[in-house]
Amino acid sequence: MSSELSRSAATLAFSIHLPRASRPGSPPLLVQVRRNVVLGTTAGLELRRLTEENEHLVARLLKMEEDLKEQSGLGHNNHKQKIQYHLRLKQELEEMRHECTVLLRDKFQLEQCVRYLAVQVGMGPDENKKALATAERKAIEKGVT
Repeated sequence: MSSELSRSAATLAFSIHLPRASRPGSPPLLVQVRRNVVLGTTAGLELRRLTEENEHLVARLLKMEEDLKEQSGLGHNNHKQKIQYHLRLKQELEEMRHECTVLLRDKFQLEQCVRYLAVQVGMGPDENKKALATAERKAIEKGVT
């Protein structure tokens, strides 16, 4: 809407034909009055556009201030509680890393079992089936990862 206002002000400014003061018979006062009318209309439209933009920005500022208050309320005001919270987060992270390591080890062992069974059934490469199967089976039995 604000862009429409500034466009209409520009259109109004160009649509009014202002006679030049150098033309014979055109009174300079009439030229000045027309120019002032155009400038007044343009200024009014610009003022309205800027007022609307200002209201919009003030509303955004209030919303951001509310969001900031909500965000600051989430933290711990007590320093000891904050330290305990961070320690608890570190402990949870360490537990998750350990669980991930265990699951990766299990995945690797299951992949070895699948390869071993594929060789036993005859789905693997034709050369050295028995040697490959025995080596993989021994690694699984030992629990080597």
